[in-house]
Amino acid sequence: MRKLAALVLIFVPICLLASNENSMFATIKTLAAKGDYAQLEKTSSEFLKKFPSSRHAVDVSIILAENEKNPEEAVRKYRAIIAKYKNYGKLDLLYLRICEIYHLQSDWKSLAKEALTALGSFPKSAYTGDFQLFYCAAEASLYRYDQSLRFANDVIKHENNKNKAAQAALFSAQAERARTGYSRSYGHMLRELVIEYPQHGINPTALLLLGDFYEKTNSLGKAVGAYSSLAEKYPRSPEYAMMRTRLNSLRSKGVKIDRNILDRNTIERTQKFDLTYRDEQEKSKNQAHYSVAIGPLDTEKRAAEIHRVLKNFGTVKTIRRKEGFFHYIGNFASVQQALGLRVRIAEEYGINGSIVRFAGDENQRYIYREEK
Repeated sequence: MRKLAALVLIFVPICLLASNENSMFATIKTLAAKGDYAQLEKTSSEFLKKFPSSRHAVDVSIILAENEKNPEEAVRKYRAIIAKYKNYGKLDLLYLRICEIYHLQSDWKSLAKEALTALGSFPKSAYTGDFQLFYCAAEASLYRYDQSLRFANDVIKHENNKNKAAQAALFSAQAERARTGYSRSYGHMLRELVIEYPQHGINPTALLLLGDFYEKTNSLGKAVGAYSSLAEKYPRSPEYAMMRTRLNSLRSKGVKIDRNILDRNTIERTQKFDLTYRDEQEKSKNQAHYSVAIGPLDTEKRAAEIHRVLKNFGTVKTIRRKEGFFHYIGNFASVQQALGLRVRIAEEYGINGSIVRFAGDENQRYIYREEK
C-alpha cells in the first residue's frame, strides 16, 4: 500500500505538470491568433523558462518569430532557432521565412546569400523552387542578369508547380531584356508568357510588358490591344493602374486597336537587339564602373554578328553612336577585372576591345572614357 501511495503522489504532479504545459501552449496559440503580441511574448517567455525541454518549445519559439513586428528582430529569432534546434525537421521553412523578410525589405544582397545557403543546405527541400526564385529576384535586382537567367531556366525545366515556373519564365524574360533591350528575342519571350501562362498570377504583368514592348518598338495598335486586354481582364490590378495613362494617351492620339497581339510576324520584324537601349542599371547608379568596349562597328549586320559572340561572356549593352555601333560587356569595379575579360575575348575570338570607364554626373548622364 505504501508503494502504491508513493506512485500516486509522483504520478499526480507529473500529470498536473503535463496538463499545465499543454494548457499554456494552447493559450500561446490563442494569443497569437488574437494578435496580442505583448501578452504572447510574456506567456511564451514563461513557458520556455518553465518547460525548456518541452516538445512544444521549438513551436513556441517559431510562433514568437512569426509574430514579431520588427523585421530585423524576426530574422534574429529565426536564426536563434536554427542554431539551437539543429535537428528540427523543418529548418528549411525557417530559411524560407528569412528569405521572405529580406525580399519584403528589398535587401537583395542578404536575400541572394540566404537563398544560396538554403539551396546548398537543403537540396531536396519542398521549397527549392522558392529559394531559386528568391535568388533570381535578388540577382536581377543586383544587375547580375546572367546568374538570374541561369537559375530561372533551371526552375522552368524542373519545377512541377506551374505558378513557380511562370514566375521563373517572367524573370527569364526580364533578364533577356537587360541583355538585349527591346529585342526580337525579348518580344518572343513575352509572347510565350502570355500563351503559356494565361491563368497564372504573372498574366497581368506579361500583358503590361508586351504592351510596353509594342509601344517601344512602334507597333502602337498592338500596344493598345495588349493594354486593352489587361484593362478588360484585370481592371483592379496594379498593372492596370500603371498603364491606364499610357493607354488613354495612345487612344487620344487616334491609335486604332489591333487585337492580334500574339502575331509572330510583328515580333519577327523587330531588330535582333535594341540599339538605342539604356539599361536601368546605368540610369540608377552613380558609382563608376568598367566595361570592355567593342567597336565601332560600321553596319547593323556586323554589330548583330559580333553581338551573338559576345553574349557568351555576359551581359551586353549595345549603343549606336556617331562613329558606329558599340557593344559594352560586363560591369566591373576595377580595371584589372575588366582586363581579364578583354584578354579572354581576344584569345578566344580574336576580337580586340578597349576598357572604358562609366561615371554618372549630377544629371545622370554617362561619360565614356578609354582606360590606358
